[in-house]
Amino acid sequence: EKDEEEDADELCNCNFTLAYGTKILLKNTTLRLMRGFKYGLLGPNECGKTSLLKAIAMDQVEGFPPSTEVRTVFVEADILGELSHLSCLDYIFEDPRIQAAG
Repeated sequence: EKDEEEDADELCNCNFTLAYGTKILLKNTTLRLMRGFKYGLLGPNECGKTSLLKAIAMDQVEGFPPSTEVRTVFVEADILGELSHLSCLDYIFEDPRIQAAG
């Protein structure tokens, strides 16, 4: 996998600070992503995962490629009701915005 990463184009190598209101969530944070890879985001509650994903989807992370260059979709929902039997991944693919993105 290391060789694959060395051959991949760099999508993002940015340093940024992210705040929610007056609370600093991520300070001088480096985000490095390679084109063609899949990434996950893990962390405890209230650490800024959702805020970061929203900021990326809204073109608000300095240095992250704009939505005109990279397709990003942020889906936020509690899995309830008629879709509650689906896995998280299947639930995401049921979202019309994901389906429209192809």
